[in-house]
Amino acid sequence: MVAEKSVPGHRLPPPKEKSSSPILSKYLKKVRESHKGTVGSFEALLSRIEGVRGVRNRETLLRRAEEAMKAKRYADAVGIYLKLLRANPWDKDALKGYQKACRLSRHRLVMPTPKIKPSRTAHSKMARPRTSAQERATSALQPLYEQAEQAYKSGNFKKAELLYMQLLSEAVGSTDPKSSIYYRLAKERIKELSQKAKEKQP
Repeated sequence: MVAEKSVPGHRLPPPKEKSSSPILSKYLKKVRESHKGTVGSFEALLSRIEGVRGVRNRETLLRRAEEAMKAKRYADAVGIYLKLLRANPWDKDALKGYQKACRLSRHRLVMPTPKIKPSRTAHSKMARPRTSAQERATSALQPLYEQAEQAYKSGNFKKAELLYMQLLSEAVGSTDPKSSIYYRLAKERIKELSQKAKEKQP
């Protein structure tokens, strides 16, 4: 048999592309749309994080608060310190500055807490809310703190120290959402009062 010779420069025609089925095209379209939605949600999340970054820029806000204090714009300083405390209630510098700004501006101390929407549950007009012993204990932290602050500002440091110690002990077992802040405030005041007592000693 004679071997078949190949013609120089001759190439086989390219294979014909198979057209995709309508079901596959529909599936790929859904995948693309889902991908676009995921990317859009991620970009929206990034934009929200960028908006919150100003609150997290602690050093800049502290510097602005200090500048406001030096310029005797105590109300502005109170607002900046409150912004920092809402982001981190355990920020010692912000807490100390907030106390000082409130004292100089005679602004009432307001503990920053997250806003809670009121329940839409309808109550009858005749029904009276019952307060449990636990709720009464948690609501006693604010008046106790105000009494301690009043005694401190009037110069009655012994009474203030006792009230702060009482506030400290009650805040430990309290379920009040502000208990951690009251605990921190009382602890700072007790430390400050003990330092003053040491300085008075000969």
